[in-house]
Parts: sequence; C-alpha cells; structure tokens
Amino acid sequence: KREEAMRIFVAALVLLIGMGSQPKAEVNLVTGTNLHEWCNDKDKFAMCLGYILGEVDVMDGQKYHNFCFKTPVGVTRQQLANIVKGWLKRRPDAHHFPAKLLVANALDEIWPCK
Repeated sequence: KREEAMRIFVAALVLLIGMGSQPKAEVNLVTGTNLHEWCNDKDKFAMCLGYILGEVDVMDGQKYHNFCFKTPVGVTRQQLANIVKGWLKRRPDAHHFPAKLLVANALDEIWPCK
C-alpha cells in the first residue's frame, strides 16, 4: 500500500511539474469594444468602472507590454474612468485589442512610470 501511494504521489508530482512548464496562453475576454460599450451605457457603467479599477490594481507601477503607468496619490475612480473613456473615444481603431492593453496605454500617456 505504501508503495502504491508513493507511485501515485510521484505521478501527481510529475503531472504538476509538467503543467507548470507549459507556456501560458493569455486570455483576453474583454476587448476595447466591450469596454467602450460599458463606459458609454449608464446601465453598464459599473462594469466599466470595475474593469478599469481591477486593471489599475494589477498593473499600477508594473510594465505591461510596452506600457507602464503610476497613478498619483489622490486620483479618483471617476478620473480614471474619464481618462480611459476619452482615450477609447479618440481611438476607435484600437477597439479590437484587449481592453487591458488599452487601459494601460491610456494611463501610460497620462502618468507614465519614471
């Protein structure tokens, strides 16, 4: 029984190690088109704001592709939404890209990392 348990443990360990070494595909469930729609619909604005705030929490001060932004102390949620919403309005040609890339781009233009 102990030998069988050890074989199961080793098999599970090999499987886990193998899974960890696989390249991770980046999943982009939200596009700029989605985000633009949410930000311009009063019934979906909470989704817009929540998405932007989530991305800011993850990316603030971190390099993401060629973008890096650092939000200043005291910036409001509404300011963040206005910046991204304005950027999306000016750049309809970019709406097919992942929304997180566009959020990073918009904020990098205003508050780039130093």
